[in-house]
Amino acid sequence: MKVEKCRFSRFINAYLDDELSEKKQKALRSHLKNCTYCTQELNSLCKLNSQLASFEEVPVPGYCKATIIKHARDYEASKSKQPRFALKAASLAIAASIILSLAGGTLISRQIFEQREKQNYEEVAFAQESFYLYFEGE
Repeated sequence: MKVEKCRFSRFINAYLDDELSEKKQKALRSHLKNCTYCTQELNSLCKLNSQLASFEEVPVPGYCKATIIKHARDYEASKSKQPRFALKAASLAIAASIILSLAGGTLISRQIFEQREKQNYEEVAFAQESFYLYFEGE
């Protein structure tokens, strides 16, 4: 039987690490009485924690710590720059499309009005010529 994921399961690690307030701990303990998913998750994490505790801790060389910290900081710095760049790029793209739309609309409307003006001129010229020919023929 598959158990659906519960929205409270995200608090279980904090509960095990004693990082929740007393009020939230009490609420989670009460929730665990009725939620199969969270109970299974708690049991799995308890088992994992006990397995990890059985491993011998090995000291990490200083250069390794420094390298890991540097890479973590570099990663965080690159992550924080990406959204700003993406936002600026999107803003510029939107501004460019608005400007191009306005410029294109202006050019198209100018051409349409020039064509209509030329067409109206030609119609008036034709009408005048027809008018003169009519009266000259009489």
